[in-house]
Amino acid sequence: MSPEDRNDSPNAASVSWADQLLGFMATTQGKVIAATAVAAIAGVAYKLYNAPPVEGSLVVNVNTATEQQIQTIPKIGAARAALIIAGRPYTSVDDLLRVKGIGRKTLDDVRPYIKVAGDTEKRSQ
Repeated sequence: MSPEDRNDSPNAASVSWADQLLGFMATTQGKVIAATAVAAIAGVAYKLYNAPPVEGSLVVNVNTATEQQIQTIPKIGAARAALIIAGRPYTSVDDLLRVKGIGRKTLDDVRPYIKVAGDTEKRSQ
């Protein structure tokens, strides 16, 4: 179909040209919706897979753990996690008493979540 045969004027568009255009838009819109759905599912999966561990879910090696992992220890926030990292290395869990803000009571409460050797690992409930 030559440009002369197809009137591109919006006021004189043929029915078949309009149908083709609408069909293309419907196909394109379907692809956009499908792509959006796939992207949304991928985003949720990424967030679930990369979600930070929840408080109390790990036994943390305070000598090797990241700040984020250390923050999973109950009663340990960002400031104390940074102090724990700054005070490395530790040869025993009791060495954490030298960290400002960690006293005997706090240490006794968090002891089940801490170790000084081996890998940080999920805590068995």
